[in-house]
Amino acid sequence: MSLLYTIYIIVSYCLILYFIFAAPSEPNLSSELHQEYTAYLIATSLVGNTPNEQPPHTTTRAQRNTLIETIHCLVSHTYDCHRDMIQHIAKQNRLQEHILKQMTGSTTLHKCRLLSQLSSIIHDDKRIATTLSRYLHSRNHNIRTHALMAMLAAKPSELITIISGLKFRLSPSDIHRIIALIRQGSLFVVIEPLFESNNHNLKMLALAIVHNFGVDIADKYLYHIIRTEPNPDIAEEAIYTLTTLKRPLKYKIIKERLAMASERQRKRLCRHLSVEGYSLNSIRAILEPTEYQYAQQLITSYKRQLTQSQTV
Repeated sequence: MSLLYTIYIIVSYCLILYFIFAAPSEPNLSSELHQEYTAYLIATSLVGNTPNEQPPHTTTRAQRNTLIETIHCLVSHTYDCHRDMIQHIAKQNRLQEHILKQMTGSTTLHKCRLLSQLSSIIHDDKRIATTLSRYLHSRNHNIRTHALMAMLAAKPSELITIISGLKFRLSPSDIHRIIALIRQGSLFVVIEPLFESNNHNLKMLALAIVHNFGVDIADKYLYHIIRTEPNPDIAEEAIYTLTTLKRPLKYKIIKERLAMASERQRKRLCRHLSVEGYSLNSIRAILEPTEYQYAQQLITSYKRQLTQSQTV
C-alpha cells in the first residue's frame, strides 16, 4: 500500500512539473489588449494623430473592463487628454452603462473603484447625474468622495455649484483629489469666486490651490481671511499658506489673529516660521517674548545642524 502511494505521489509530481514547464501557455489576451488600447489612446488622445488601426471595439465583459482600466490609467497619469476622444470611445463601447450595471450589489471598495474609473470616461447625461447625486448622499465618506470626483469630471464648469451644495466638509485628502484633477487639466478654476464665497469647502479649496500652485495675486485674499474670517481653522490655514509661500508678513493683522490662538497653535506656527526661514525680527513682531526665545533656540539649533552636516 505504501509502495502504491509512493508511486502515485511521484507520478502526480511529474505531471504537475510537466504542465508547469512543458505545456504550452496561452497568450495573455488581457495584456495584449491593454497594449493595443494604450497605443491607440496615446496616438489619438495625447499626440493627436490618427492611427491606422480601427478604434477599440469591445464585445465581451473582459474587453470592456480592459478598455476601461486602460483609459483610467492613461487619464490618471497624464495631463490634458483629449476628453472628447475618450468620451467618444466610451459612448461607442457603452462603457458608462457597463460600469453602472456593476455598481448594483457591489462592495464599498468595488464601488469606489468603479466610481474612480467612471470619472475617467464620464459624459454628462440625466441618468448619470441622478446616480451620482444618490451616491453623493451616501453615509460612507469614501463613496461620497469618489462620487464627487466623478460629478466634477462630468460637469467641470459647475464646480462652485457642486461643492457649495455638499452636505459634508471636504477632508484634506478630498481636497488633494480635486487638486489632482486640476493638475491633470480636467478642471479649470477661477480662484476669485472661491475666496469671495462664504462656503467653508470653497475657501479651503481656494487656499489649497494657492498653496499648491503659488498664486501671487492671492495675497490680498489671504490677508482679508486672516483679518476677518470667523472660522479659526480657515484663518489658521490662510496664515500657513501665506508663510509657506514666503510672502511678506503684515505684522499687525497676523498678531491680532494670533492673540486668539491657543499656546499649542502658536508654538506650532513658531516652528513653522523657523523652518520657512523667516527672520527673528519677523517672528518677534508677531509672537510673544517667550515664543521668540523658543524660535531663537530652534534657529540656532538648525544652523548648528547645517554646519555639522557641511563639515562631515
